[in-house]
Amino acid sequence: MKSNNPRETSILLGASRLGIDPYEYARNLDAGLRWCSYRGHGWTPAEQFGPHMGRASGLDSVCLDCGRTAARLRMRAKRAAKAS
Repeated sequence: MKSNNPRETSILLGASRLGIDPYEYARNLDAGLRWCSYRGHGWTPAEQFGPHMGRASGLDSVCLDCGRTAARLRMRAKRAAKAS
């Protein structure tokens, strides 16, 4: 895969970042999956990502479940720091 097509370029970059084959990466995208970047969670259906207007895809980089987990952990840390 080598092209000046922006989609193919993003597939090459994404696959390289994850250490997988570009064809496997493209198959996952075509199947409606997105990579959840929270602690290497993995491939998740795109419907489970919230909106993010600053991203080209319009979707957040973290799925809703992982986003809630991260928020809960931040809140616990904040409460623990306040109690100390």
